[in-house]
Amino acid sequence: MINSMTGYGSETVVLRGTIYQVEIKCLNSKGFDFNFKAPSIFRNLEIELKNRCQTTLERGKVDFYISYKESKKGSLSIDESTFKQHFDFISKLADSVGAKSDIFSIAIDKYSNIADAEDLAEEEQKAIFQTIGNVCDQVLHYRKIEGGKTNQDISNWIDLISENLEKIALIEPNRVELRREKLMNSIHEFTQNTEIDYNRLGQEMIYYIEKYDISEELSRLRQHFVVFKSTANGEDQAGKKLGFIAQELGREINTIGSKANDAEIQHLVVEMKDLLERIKEQLNNVV
Repeated sequence: MINSMTGYGSETVVLRGTIYQVEIKCLNSKGFDFNFKAPSIFRNLEIELKNRCQTTLERGKVDFYISYKESKKGSLSIDESTFKQHFDFISKLADSVGAKSDIFSIAIDKYSNIADAEDLAEEEQKAIFQTIGNVCDQVLHYRKIEGGKTNQDISNWIDLISENLEKIALIEPNRVELRREKLMNSIHEFTQNTEIDYNRLGQEMIYYIEKYDISEELSRLRQHFVVFKSTANGEDQAGKKLGFIAQELGREINTIGSKANDAEIQHLVVEMKDLLERIKEQLNNVV
């Protein structure tokens, strides 16, 4: 089933008395483009978080954010030994340069950076990984809903292209007959006063008929429609494959247009090309 690359998920996690908001936003991209923004406490987990997101989300431009939301009341704790070392260091540094300022305020202001600099414990890492898993699941659910809408649009456009193909198939017998009559009349006029090589004429006629015959293109186009719909409804990561099939659809449609030499068929071919461009545009956002 088609899944969109567009998605969003959000969840909170509590670590060290602070509530963090974890958000993932996805847009379309040819590969996996990961943008990571988070407080320093999570700096050592960036690669692991990227790998987990890529494994689940596969493709897309992924903006990954972790931000402070709020601190839980009554949960604030300070490592007094670490703070005292920090305070003593700033005090001695101030004395050495003869600075006079509120050393305590400076120390308290900078202490949060020291606390964040400590690596997360194993249980804390498990909590953030679980949260990331939940957020990725939300993104996948969002993608599935969006993909369903995209699949319906693409399916409708494929059906319209198929309808135009069948219109061309109905026109084709009359077109062939008209071309045959025109060719025979031209040959008749040409041969009245001219000696000709009938073997060479036969070869040229075969070449002419093959050049303007579109029956094979119509047949291949029908097969491509079957493969396209089967792929769209049966594979999870179908975006690239559907893109390749769309290219083949375009080749057959273009060939029909160049061979047909018929105004009515050309008009239908233009409509088919327009519908195919809409499909290709939507496929750019399919995983």
